[in-house]
Amino acid sequence: MKSKITFILIFLFTSLKSFGQSADSIETDLARSYARARGAYLSNTLNVSQQFPQEYSSFIKKLLYYSSAKPSTISYPFNLPLQHQITILSSDDSLFRIYSWHYDDTSDWLFPCGDVLQYKWRDKTFSKSDTLEKAGVYCIQQFTLRDHGKTYYLCVYVNPVSHEVKRQSIVAFTIEDGKLINDVKIFKTDKGLTDKIDVDISVSRRIVKQKWKSESAFSFNPQILTVGFPEHIENDDQPIGHIIYKFTGQYFERVKN
Repeated sequence: MKSKITFILIFLFTSLKSFGQSADSIETDLARSYARARGAYLSNTLNVSQQFPQEYSSFIKKLLYYSSAKPSTISYPFNLPLQHQITILSSDDSLFRIYSWHYDDTSDWLFPCGDVLQYKWRDKTFSKSDTLEKAGVYCIQQFTLRDHGKTYYLCVYVNPVSHEVKRQSIVAFTIEDGKLINDVKIFKTDKGLTDKIDVDISVSRRIVKQKWKSESAFSFNPQILTVGFPEHIENDDQPIGHIIYKFTGQYFERVKN
């Protein structure tokens, strides 16, 4: 009996150790692949135009492979060095995760922004690239809305059209019958139903460039199911006005002030 217990303990220890090594190796491989893509772009060699697409495509393929073939990645707490290069946002129910990347400063502001969306349905994990569908945007925040058995994932995106951020948007996702739905028309506005709400940020040299690349203009209250945001942000970085939308069971509808 004692030898059987010893065997079980050794097996569990070995399994946990091997899992840790596997997760670490995945993170290391992704971080190196991403760094190669950035390095190929930033290098001023004559053949950089050939290097960059290949390295960048390789990175996206690796991330798509790991996030679908390795189910444990959807809840693995990636640390260094991946978190310093890629923003990883997870839902409260651990069924949805976004891997998002973007430029860090003006020296490489043309580096492509992109996302890989990972989600779990029953006992399977899937992933898809959101880069082509939302070219030039990246995600900075994610909220989880649960109401009467329905779950929505509200994601805040930034659109870096130029050196100055012009717009942030909150977009809704949901998972239905094993598919990730990314055009959920959940916001009821004066112009009708839409799948997102935008906040404009004035284009001005006085805007603090880094602030609205990383700071969300949106807030979410999970207790009363409301989304709040300013009407727009003036060129002195000041939010103007305050708009609130409340989820009423099927849509977000504006609360009259």
